Amino acid sequence: MKKFIILVTIIIAAFIKSNAQAAWIEPGPTTDVTSVCRIYVDLSKITNTSLDGLTGPFYMWTWNPRELPANDPNVNGTGTQPWKNSNDNLKLTPDPSKGPKVYYYEMIPTDFYGVNKGDVYSKGISLLVKPKDGGGYGAPDLKSEDLNIKVNAPIERDTIYTLPKCAYTDEILTIMYNNPVERNTGMSNLGAEDCYLYIKVTLSDATTVEKASFFDVGTVPALKMTKITEGLFSGQFKLTMIPREFLAIPNGKTIVSAQFIVRRKDFNGGPDRSAGNNDLKYFECK
Repeated sequence: MKKFIILVTIIIAAFIKSNAQAAWIEPGPTTDVTSVCRIYVDLSKITNTSLDGLTGPFYMWTWNPRELPANDPNVNGTGTQPWKNSNDNLKLTPDPSKGPKVYYYEMIPTDFYGVNKGDVYSKGISLLVKPKDGGGYGAPDLKSEDLNIKVNAPIERDTIYTLPKCAYTDEILTIMYNNPVERNTGMSNLGAEDCYLYIKVTLSDATTVEKASFFDVGTVPALKMTKITEGLFSGQFKLTMIPREFLAIPNGKTIVSAQFIVRRKDFNGGPDRSAGNNDLKYFECK
């Protein structure tokens, strides 16, 4: 049982420098995995010594978020002994600007692995580095240790967005309303008591759930959003919940998508709600 709710915050520290870790992804610390990225490895930071003295070329061998099948052009290895014959498509490129033993592989992760972006964010990227002939089959393996890269999803700075971006039915979720960038002038400069959130979710069995109807939202205290008065999010509003508990979602069902509309407590028409139709947010980064 969760004993308290923690407001999810954004890490605003600078990205950890390359010389502090063996493997990382750029751009970071958040990454759009539907765009071109680079997977970096610094061989001077690995702990497995079997690559000591080797000068390359080196190859990536990867299995998360998905290990590619034998018929894929980017399969890890080819032939009857794939470990001894790394795929030339997975050859790493040296980057001397980052260090004498730093290599990278460039890809669009969702395309390379053939997965949706939620898989990359939830599973991360797992790989090791090896020469083309990795030994094995009775000989010592030549490889780095397993390297695991956590990939953080970018946060959408829309008028309404969620923290974290990848939202799950049974995990803490904060809905944010960026009132200072609201396009509807009728919602400008909301007071601390003015802001309420309408929520309608679609479940995995295609049924829908509301906490209250749109016109009743202003009468439900649990739907009042809290105004943030200082710090990075000053002027914005938030509402934190665990969706299953907050919306009484039955066990065995999960949220597929959610509609969020912010409105004034006293609603008198169109100007008293968040603007546009961009308030539909998908859960689990599908």
